[in-house]
Amino acid sequence: MGIYATTTSLSVLLPNALKHNTTTADSETVLIFSKQIDKAEAMVNAAVSRWYSLPFTANSIPPVVRSITEDIALFYLIRSVYTNDGGMRQDYLDDYKDALALLKKLETGSMYLVDTAGSIITRNTSNFIKSNTDGYTPIFDVGTATGWDVDSDQLHDIDSSKK
Repeated sequence: MGIYATTTSLSVLLPNALKHNTTTADSETVLIFSKQIDKAEAMVNAAVSRWYSLPFTANSIPPVVRSITEDIALFYLIRSVYTNDGGMRQDYLDDYKDALALLKKLETGSMYLVDTAGSIITRNTSNFIKSNTDGYTPIFDVGTATGWDVDSDQLHDIDSSKK
């Protein structure tokens, strides 16, 4: 069972998915729910791990993390269970794409997470590696080893700093 999304929350978002209409009576579908939730949570964790301390606890899950996880898990669920119903899959595709777009914003740092009170959640500051070569073309760039070169601007700056 997931932390950000639950089998119960997915069953509410997808009514009649469970054969007996309860998560305790339909263990087969609940297992499928759980697998899709785990996949979605792994995606969300991978995207936000650079910026935030993980795991979020059950009491501190940002609402947008819960929503993104549910939308991704729900699409995976529909894709795996309703394989012949392209219309149903299409109905949930927009929510899935929207969730991925939000996830990308979180991953790049262009969007902050907020808690349930609307306060911005503090980002990690210790996960970053500082480099004095920021802004220069990497030496070990694409291509063959014989084509690797130090950025001419970097060489100029080094020479200028020695004078």
